[in-house]
Amino acid sequence: MTARSRWLVLLGICGFSLGILRNQHVLAWLSLTGLFWIFVEWLCFYRRLYVELPQLKISRQINGRTESSQILWAGRKVNITVEIRTTGSGLGPIVYIRDCLPENLTVEDGICETQLLSRFSQSSFTYEARVCGAGTAVLPGYRLTLQDAQGFFATERFMPDEKRFRVLPAFANVTDSQPIIKRINSLPQHGIHR
Repeated sequence: MTARSRWLVLLGICGFSLGILRNQHVLAWLSLTGLFWIFVEWLCFYRRLYVELPQLKISRQINGRTESSQILWAGRKVNITVEIRTTGSGLGPIVYIRDCLPENLTVEDGICETQLLSRFSQSSFTYEARVCGAGTAVLPGYRLTLQDAQGFFATERFMPDEKRFRVLPAFANVTDSQPIIKRINSLPQHGIHR
């Protein structure tokens, strides 16, 4: 329940109480109708949350592959595509989907979230990230924020979709290599230290 709906419920209760106490039936009925409307919105919101949200299917592709474990290289860019589809009539009216990234990945191009404003059957978003260092990178899943059209109710959920990556160190550049052949081969005189 958001602050907007709390204020409307408080106004509805106050209006209904004043309508009963002062014998103003129109004010009491209008306040009761507003409270009933908020209750119906709450029922619809929780139906979406517990019936339609489990029908949501999200899949992630890293560099065009969908395996749950891959090998990445530090210092290189990774293309990540997230596809969203639902098997039911769709979630609505507003759903925010954000891909949770580990500290080892930084977004360089694109946005790792999307906003769905109406009923949908399929959607996707693509972004590019850079792998910062060697080790292990784990993409745990997605953070979903579900909200109704009026902004009365909002909730966050986490949808797990763990993908684990082994991150290997970056290659050494060819220009950074030093010759291993000793160029100067002169010995100092005895008793002279460097």
